[in-house]
Amino acid sequence: VRIVQAIVIAIILGVIYLGQDMDQEGIQNINGALFVLITNMSFANIFAVVNVFCNELPIFLREHFNGMYRVDTYYITRQLVDMPLFIIEPTIFLAVLYFMVGLNPAVDRFFMAVLIVLLVVQVVVSLGYFMSCSAPNVDIALAISPVIIIPFMLFGGFYLNTGDVGWLVWIKYLSWFQYGFSALMINQWDGIDTIKCHGNSADNKTMMAGEGGPTMACISNGDQVLDTLSFEKDDFALNMIMLVVLSLALRILAFISLYMKARKK
Repeated sequence: VRIVQAIVIAIILGVIYLGQDMDQEGIQNINGALFVLITNMSFANIFAVVNVFCNELPIFLREHFNGMYRVDTYYITRQLVDMPLFIIEPTIFLAVLYFMVGLNPAVDRFFMAVLIVLLVVQVVVSLGYFMSCSAPNVDIALAISPVIIIPFMLFGGFYLNTGDVGWLVWIKYLSWFQYGFSALMINQWDGIDTIKCHGNSADNKTMMAGEGGPTMACISNGDQVLDTLSFEKDDFALNMIMLVVLSLALRILAFISLYMKARKK
């Protein structure tokens, strides 16, 4: 059911962003499609984990105290069972959306995008485990999920330029939206040397915003797209590493919370 749902949503989004060109309008649309991709992966997977894992915890605790298995055995096995779905579903979703939108056609860029999305999903799933193990029941876990996700989403680099955000900068460094969106943007725009400009300027450096209106700088290559959002190409490896670190850290915290809950009971 979830795979069918993912395909349907991917097709709907693909129709909305269908066949983008490398021009000024295409920049905004492609960036929006990439951020929507991260957002959908975050909300869909965290609610899926919380709904299932929270409802299983009472059964696990009862069987655990009956001596059937240890906390670590259940925790690891649960993740191994869930792993194939959290690989297949995002891959299918991305494959449908990627080619409908018309993202970077290079084969290596597509597979790198798959890897980035899978790492983002693992962070989200890890957060879902942590919230499920920490919250007293599923209703509270579902209630606090948006409260946690939305600030990280705002600091993801799309709605807010994170180049200078003052004392709230620490949210940026904990945001998987920031690392995932930055990595997808670099993967998409790095190496793009030509983006069409509109207008009558001879040197294609400016374009008109209406007759007699002000001139706006024309974004003519991928590096300029990244500069507008304060993304650095050299941060690509760091983005990937931080997604792995966040995933592992949240899984460890989730296990500690589950262990403490089982011990307390």
